Amino acid sequence: MTWTPFTDARPPEAGLFWFRLLPASYGGVACRPEWVGEVSLCGDGGDRRNPWPNMSHWNGYERTVPAGLEWRAFSDMDKVAGLRNGDHVIPGLTIWPCPHCGTPASLECDDRPEGGGARLYTAPFRPNLFKITCRVCWIGTRQYRDLKALLDSWNRRTPFHPPSDTHACCGYKVGEGHNGTCAAYGQDEGISP
Repeated sequence: MTWTPFTDARPPEAGLFWFRLLPASYGGVACRPEWVGEVSLCGDGGDRRNPWPNMSHWNGYERTVPAGLEWRAFSDMDKVAGLRNGDHVIPGLTIWPCPHCGTPASLECDDRPEGGGARLYTAPFRPNLFKITCRVCWIGTRQYRDLKALLDSWNRRTPFHPPSDTHACCGYKVGEGHNGTCAAYGQDEGISP
């Protein structure tokens, strides 16, 4: 999938898309975060309703997005993987799976002022609070401002290795009670859906 600078073209319709910002230091880690975000039809000073990402900012005169914003399509494979609005990915970071069930853990990012308070809805969105959660077990970390400290805390244990006869995605034993498809590992051999 190719990334399109928002200055060259905006997403063609409302729906889910991937977004990324310019490389910078987020939570003490030099990276380029990517996230799934929603595009809605918004007015932009006239009767027209155009597609704009939800992180766009309306100042009463014009609608803006963060400098350097890029977007790409949200694919069918992203849907199969269970990605949804607000999911963040930071390429190059290692986030171990859930220690209890082995499913991939999710990185959540937020943009809040120093010292707490309400979420910042101003452009540009700059993640400054991070936490890791499991959407199966509903366990997670507290919020960290320091992304490196969060990763060190989450990844300091022995990695989870599910038994070889068990699906990490659902816990079923291979060949018993499974519907035949596994989002994490694809189609099982010898089991029909």
